[in-house]
Amino acid sequence: MWFAITTIGDKLVLVGGKHRDYSDSSELGEWEPDSNKWTHPFPSMSTPRFWPSATSYKNWLVVACGCSHKVCLQTVEVLDVFNMQWSTGSPIPTLRIRIRSTTIADIWYLIGGWCENVGYCLDVCSLPLEALVTHSSSDNSYIWNKLPSLESTHSCPLNIGGSLLAVGGWDPKSEKPMSTIQRYVPETNTWVEAGQLPHAVCECTCIMTSHMILVWEDTMEIADKINYCLPKYTKVTIFYIFLEFEQ
Repeated sequence: MWFAITTIGDKLVLVGGKHRDYSDSSELGEWEPDSNKWTHPFPSMSTPRFWPSATSYKNWLVVACGCSHKVCLQTVEVLDVFNMQWSTGSPIPTLRIRIRSTTIADIWYLIGGWCENVGYCLDVCSLPLEALVTHSSSDNSYIWNKLPSLESTHSCPLNIGGSLLAVGGWDPKSEKPMSTIQRYVPETNTWVEAGQLPHAVCECTCIMTSHMILVWEDTMEIADKINYCLPKYTKVTIFYIFLEFEQ
């Protein structure tokens, strides 16, 4: 549980998380449809972590942030799938867990989350994946690009026609979930409202098909900040919305 999900080729991969005994995991599990089993063909990460964010790019798997032994991380690990070797990428600007991410035109966007000693994190940052996987962490010629902050955390990032959207989320001021869909406008370097959900959601999952968004709501009550917002209950709702905006 509390793992990151990504794909390598046509295979589903789970990254990190918690074991059944609640110990932190550094393992990667790959689903084999033919045998209907989970396998572990990849070497473990150097740092066990739960609630990380992960993506794949060409022959690399990239993992960022998370929590290890009750310590928030800002480290990035990169796995060369061909050589089966891990390396260290440039750390993100802030220590974060429960960070959400998406990729647009080979640029990795990371939004929101929970920051150690700060609480709710509204930060948004990005970096070209080519730079991240081909440079060492000691190379200072490339850095994470910091975008304007969101008004919410725990929003779901979404790529629609090359535009970055943040769906729903948690408003730290009112301590309530949000129904707003925000869109990043690179030309003005600002976030604008792109639409409204039928009702407020926090930590939802979105799938885009044509002009329709499937929203899977996984609403969690903020139960205990010390324990990194462990859920008291989970409410699951599925609904569709139609969204139109100028490209």
